[in-house]
Amino acid sequence: AERCGGADTDCAILAGSFLNLEAVADRLRPAGHAAVVCAGREGRFAMEDALFVGAVVQRLEAAGLELDLNDAAVSARRLLDGTADLAGVLAETAAGRRLAEIGLAEDIALCSLMDRSDRVPEFRERKITVE
Repeated sequence: AERCGGADTDCAILAGSFLNLEAVADRLRPAGHAAVVCAGREGRFAMEDALFVGAVVQRLEAAGLELDLNDAAVSARRLLDGTADLAGVLAETAAGRRLAEIGLAEDIALCSLMDRSDRVPEFRERKITVE
């Protein structure tokens, strides 16, 4: 595992998306402690990241875990709670608009699909790998 954010203990840095949401939640459930960090875009807030965090929080709560959520995680969960059309919301984000501009609008619907992969990539030694 990779050292994370100057922590004194080792931890895994996972790459998650709606496509592997349940697989990510499965990896986090037994962890005891986890920080879910939004990557953002060019140092800015990215709504698609917040929506994903909201989905992770929902999955962990549905599994009966008692979570100590900060305001950002509560906001992310509430944002997802209010989202009936995930693909539509993703299309309105800066990333969604950029995909449409370059002719990849159809990828937005793909990105909104949940639980299509059981693989969870990890960031190790400055590379993203899948075992």
